[in-house]
Amino acid sequence: MARHRIAITQRVVDVVGRGERRDALDQRWAVLAARLDALILPVPNLVDDGAAWIGAVAPDLLVLSGGNDLASLPEATDTAPERDALEAQLVEGAMADGLPVLGVCRGMQFLINHFGGRLDAVDDHAGTEHVIMGTSLGEAVERRVVASYHRWGVRPDGVPREFRIVATAADGTVEGIAHAAHPMRGIMWHPERGEAHDDDLAMMAALLRGER
Repeated sequence: MARHRIAITQRVVDVVGRGERRDALDQRWAVLAARLDALILPVPNLVDDGAAWIGAVAPDLLVLSGGNDLASLPEATDTAPERDALEAQLVEGAMADGLPVLGVCRGMQFLINHFGGRLDAVDDHAGTEHVIMGTSLGEAVERRVVASYHRWGVRPDGVPREFRIVATAADGTVEGIAHAAHPMRGIMWHPERGEAHDDDLAMMAALLRGER
């Protein structure tokens, strides 16, 4: 039996021709969770009360996964307003309960937006690899290559005051953030894609322990 439970949000996918609006999650999240001795608990996007769901399920970590643009962004495509609303409830519930939170790619964008920061369109970050400086834990300066799949990012002056910067890209955009008071982190890369980096595993393990 796994020791931990990870609640994770899902992208919304419209299935053309079937009249279906589906929740979807990359299978590799389950593989990554197994390395952390954890079970994945996907969160349905049409939950009535995200904060109550968090309280009832009692996970050890909430992950805001990738996929879908935030509906509030200019020229946004592939939006899911119901997901935006749910994730706001989930984050508020997590903050109230002291539940650790990890935002991945869109998930970090959501945290920036939710706490009043500013997102900007970025070039050369979608479907590519690039070097970051820093680590997801923010404990040491390290250069590593990450897989990048985002069109929206954040510059240092767009980071909400509640967060400190722990990783950046060569163009100066922010790739990793950590909340000053809550066990909450955001990263712009995908730890579930490819071989998980030791730094990302250590960061998620620390969050599972409730560490900032």
